[in-house]
Amino acid sequence: MQDLTFLQNLAVVMMAAALAAIVCDRLRIPRLLGFIGAGFVIGPHALPIPLVANEMTIRTLGDLGIVFLMLSLGIDFNLRKMRRVGLPALLVALLDVGVMVWLGWMVGGALGWGRLERIFLGVMICDSSTAVLARLMGESGREGGRFAEFVVGLNVVEDFLTVALIAMLNGLAIGGQMDTGAMMLRMGQLGVFLVAVIVFGLLAVPPFLKYVTRFRSDETLLLSALGLVFLTAYAAFRLQFSLAMGAFVIGSVIAEAPRAHRSIATLVTPLRHMFVAVFFVSVGMMVAPVVLMSYAGDILIVTAVVLLGKFTICTVGATAVGLPPSDALRVGASMAQICEFALIVAALGPALGVTGDGLFQVAVGVAVLTTALNPLVLNLVERYALHVSGDRPPLWAERLAFYADWLGQSAGQRMDAAVAKTVRRSLWIVFVNLMLIAALFTAASFLARHVMWLNTRLPKWLGGADTVCWMGAVVVALPIYVATYRKLEALTMVAAELSLPGSLSGHWVYTSRNVLSRTLLLIAMGGVLMLTVLLSAALLPPGPVLGVLLAVIAIIVWRGWSSLVRLYASAQAALRAVRKELEAEEEEPG
Repeated sequence: MQDLTFLQNLAVVMMAAALAAIVCDRLRIPRLLGFIGAGFVIGPHALPIPLVANEMTIRTLGDLGIVFLMLSLGIDFNLRKMRRVGLPALLVALLDVGVMVWLGWMVGGALGWGRLERIFLGVMICDSSTAVLARLMGESGREGGRFAEFVVGLNVVEDFLTVALIAMLNGLAIGGQMDTGAMMLRMGQLGVFLVAVIVFGLLAVPPFLKYVTRFRSDETLLLSALGLVFLTAYAAFRLQFSLAMGAFVIGSVIAEAPRAHRSIATLVTPLRHMFVAVFFVSVGMMVAPVVLMSYAGDILIVTAVVLLGKFTICTVGATAVGLPPSDALRVGASMAQICEFALIVAALGPALGVTGDGLFQVAVGVAVLTTALNPLVLNLVERYALHVSGDRPPLWAERLAFYADWLGQSAGQRMDAAVAKTVRRSLWIVFVNLMLIAALFTAASFLARHVMWLNTRLPKWLGGADTVCWMGAVVVALPIYVATYRKLEALTMVAAELSLPGSLSGHWVYTSRNVLSRTLLLIAMGGVLMLTVLLSAALLPPGPVLGVLLAVIAIIVWRGWSSLVRLYASAQAALRAVRKELEAEEEEPG
C-alpha cells in the first residue's frame, strides 16, 4: 500500500485554502488573511489532533509557491521597467534597509537582547515581503502604473541587499565579528550571478523560446519555460542565494522573449494561484498561540516599529526621489510588512547556534501581524492618497508635487549631454563585461572540481582538468576581452581630451594627450589582467604550460582580432534585435 500522507496533506491544505478564499470573498477581505487563518486552524497548534501530519511537506510546496509568484512577477516587471526605476529604487532601498537595521539594533537593546540577537533583529525587519506585496497588488488591482513599478523594484533591490546582509550574519556567527571581506565577496558573487544570468539569458533564452513557439504547443512551451526557471532557481539555491531571486531574474529574462512571454504568463497563472495559497497556509501553520503569548510584548513592539518605521522611511524616501505625494504614501503603506525573508533570517540564528528560539517566535508573530494589518493600512492610506491627489490637494501636497515635477525635468535635462551619456554607457558595458568574465572563471572552477575524469586522463605536468577549464574560459572570454579593450581605449581618449582640451594649442598638447591616453589604457588593462589572475588563481596551469598557452592565445588574438570584434558585435546586435522586436510588439494594437 502506497503512503498516501502527502496526498492527504495536500487535499486538506487545498480544501482549507478554498474555503478560506470563499469566506474572504464573501466578507470582502483580502484572501491572504484567510489563507493564514486556515493554516492556523489545520496546523499543529489549534486542534487536539492536527489535520496535517507533515508540516515540512507543506512548507516545501510553499517554496514552490514563492518560485511561481516571483516568476510571474519577473515576467510582469521586466528588465526595461527595472531600468526605469533602478537608481531611485536603489537609493530608497539603501535608506530603508540602513535605518531599519539601526532601529532593530536599538529596539533589541531596549528589550535587553544580546549583541548578535540585536543584529539579527535589525536584518530580520529590514526587508519587506515581495510575496505579500505582489499578492496584495493583484487582489486590489494596483498592478499597473508607476507606483507598482517603483514599489516592486524597491522590493527586489531590498531582497538583494538582504542576501548580502545574510552573508554578513554568517560571518558574524562563525568569527564573532564582522567580516567585511566575506561580505564584499558575497556581494561580488551576487553581482556576478545576476549579470551572468541576465546577459547569457538574453542571448540564449529569447531565441530558444521563439524556436519552441513554432511547435504551437502550450505544453511544450510551459515545460521549456519551467525547466529554465527551476534550473536557475536551483543554481541560486546552490550558491546560497534565494529561490525567489533566481525565479525573479529568469522571469525578467523570459519577459524579453517576444510573444512567448505572454503565453507563458497565462500558462503559469493557475500554478501560481495554487502554490501561493499553499505558501500562506504554511505560514499560518507556524502560529503557536501558547509560545507567542510569552513573547507578546516583544512582538507588539517590533510590529509597531515595522509598521511605523517602514511606512515613514519609504514615504519620505519615495518623495525625495520624485514620486508624487499620493504615490509616495502608497509606497510607504505597501512596504510596511515583513514575511518570508524575516523567517529565513530568524531561523538562521538558532541553526548557527548564536541566538535562541525566541527570535524565531518573534519573527513569526511579527510576520503574521504585519501581513494581516498591511491590507488595512493600505486601504486607509489609499483613501487619504485619493484626497491628496484630488482637485484641491492640501498645500503641502501641492508643493511636493511641484518638487516632483521639477526633479523630473532636471533629470531629463542632465541626460541631454551626449558625451556624458556615451561615457556612462561605455562604463556600464565595461562593468558588465567584467562580471561576465568573473562568471566564466567561476563556472570553470566549478567544472574543474566536478569533471574528475579529466584528471585521470591528462598527465599531471599538464595540470589536468584545471588547465582545460582555464583555457576554455579564456577562449570563450576572448571576444569580451577585446570589447573591453576597445571601450577602455575610447574612455581613456575622452579622459585625455578632457584633461587637455582642444582650446590648448601646440604640438606638445597632441603628444601629451596621446601619452596620457596610452598610460591610462595600460593601467586599466593591467587592472583587468590582475582581476583575471585573481579569478583564475586556483586554475592556472604549471609555468611552462602557461607560457605556451599564453603564446597560443596571443596568436589567436593577433590573427583573429577582427573576427572577435565581429563576434561580440553580433551578440550585441542580437540583444538589440530582441529589444526592437519587443518594442514593436508593444506598439501593436490589441
